Amino acid sequence: MLFDKYFIPVVIPERVYALLKLVKSGQYTRDDLKELMLPRELNKNQDEFNTVFKAVSDTNLIKINEFTDIVECLLTDDDISSVDNYRRYMSKLATSNNNLFIRFTSWYISQNQDVFFYKTAEELSRRLTGEFINMDKKLVLGWRFWASFLGYGYLHDTFLIPNMCVRINDALYMDKLKGDTSIGFSEFMEHLSKVCPEIQNSIVDKNLSIALSNGLRSLHDMGKIKLVYTPDSNDVWHLFRIESHEIHENVTDIIIREGLYE
Repeated sequence: MLFDKYFIPVVIPERVYALLKLVKSGQYTRDDLKELMLPRELNKNQDEFNTVFKAVSDTNLIKINEFTDIVECLLTDDDISSVDNYRRYMSKLATSNNNLFIRFTSWYISQNQDVFFYKTAEELSRRLTGEFINMDKKLVLGWRFWASFLGYGYLHDTFLIPNMCVRINDALYMDKLKGDTSIGFSEFMEHLSKVCPEIQNSIVDKNLSIALSNGLRSLHDMGKIKLVYTPDSNDVWHLFRIESHEIHENVTDIIIREGLYE
């Protein structure tokens, strides 16, 4: 499966999407697709296509019809009708089991300020311990592209700045809560933990990691949610503290704007 062993630098989200769109667009054999994506006169090395094709095939996103040799896309038209829909589909796929990609992502987004010691993917790879100590360097490098695409942060050069804005937005879009209504933050976090199981290590008591905190503050700034703090509440949660933001730390309630679901 792609999120077990194929999230290497060659198998990036854009290439997977391009292949799926091409398969959907017509009746093509594997060789047809190879020629369309990597014309031989422009690129004699066909290894990149072979790797991407195998990753997508092994993940059961496409299959070769045994009678016609035509490659068929196993996703619906709606699943890949837009980049947003494709990203949401791949998010569901990535979080559908406890694969290596999601375990590594869960670890990374729980690291708080420690991630800022990892200036490059190579340095991050050297610092890994525990179950990730022998993780293939290619997977560490390729992980950044999928993590950025699926909404866990923003790439700056080779460094992923943790910010779950897009991931939280997508999760709420797919599993909606009532809009424009005040919701207790505990109820909200219970829901978010169910639809984003990878955040379990990013919540310690009622303290949220930098990745979660940055994502929620970004959505607040965009007007898609409103974070609320009621001083006399007995149920107070804590974002990673930032003095420069209007929501310094404490949160008791949240309002999800209907615009988030559009």
